[in-house]
Amino acid sequence: MSPEEAKIILAYTVRVARQEIATTAKVLAATPPDHLDYAPTDRCMDGAKLVWHIASSEVALLNGASTGTFDFSGERPANTGTPEQIVAWYKENSTAALDRCASMSGEDAAKIVDFMGVFQQPAVGFVTMAINHTIHHRGQLSSYLRPMGAKVPAIYGMSADDNPFEKK
Repeated sequence: MSPEEAKIILAYTVRVARQEIATTAKVLAATPPDHLDYAPTDRCMDGAKLVWHIASSEVALLNGASTGTFDFSGERPANTGTPEQIVAWYKENSTAALDRCASMSGEDAAKIVDFMGVFQQPAVGFVTMAINHTIHHRGQLSSYLRPMGAKVPAIYGMSADDNPFEKK
């Protein structure tokens, strides 16, 4: 991938990511704090683990895209015990990490980055990977919300719980 191609892809991907951060924050915020132990099966993450996984993994992937090094070993901050606190942490940290990605040069965005010895791709690919990973788990969390007693916010259009055209 040329630096020019990487810069074009990066510019578009950053715009998409900014929209996705706002949507993800809505879904995280909809998670009821009194039902975080909910998991559909014993093979699934419970709500508490899933909410933190979504927020922290996106930040780690975006940071890795801009630095070339992935670190998933960070200690969880003390102020991230509730969905509300995680949303605040997520908005601040994902936006800052995305801003760092947005400032990458074309050369930096095209640079091949190693993902923990598993695979390599241009740095800009990890921005896309961060978005896709978040969308995947956000869908998982949105399917937990109703069984947890919460309403599902609009994600890519209306939901049965968030429909401005529905007559009440």
